[in-house]
Amino acid sequence: MKKNRLKIALLCGGPSLERGISLNSARSVADHLESENIEILPIYFDHKRRPYAIERGQLYSNTPSDFDFKLKSTSKPLTEKGLSRFLKKVDLAFPVMHGAFGEDGTIQKSWKRTNARM
Repeated sequence: MKKNRLKIALLCGGPSLERGISLNSARSVADHLESENIEILPIYFDHKRRPYAIERGQLYSNTPSDFDFKLKSTSKPLTEKGLSRFLKKVDLAFPVMHGAFGEDGTIQKSWKRTNARM
């Protein structure tokens, strides 16, 4: 891995019923952006808005239900501070969440509020 590799946090999932579309979008973005110069680091938000650091391969689960079923055993849950630390280590956060929480600015407000506390 190159030291000067651009790190992109890919934010997906969320409470919306459009989580499946979000996972499809995340797969597409990851497939098209990741290269020897770009590292994709997915963060999945479950239906209760809890963030998890996931492996890129987990984006390829069959359905959101299948994905959520395996989430706790295959992923690392992040606390609010953990999420903030994670996001401070990346160069860019790229939200691919659809519906409420993703498209209405809530995730951006959450980050701004969390970042101000640190």
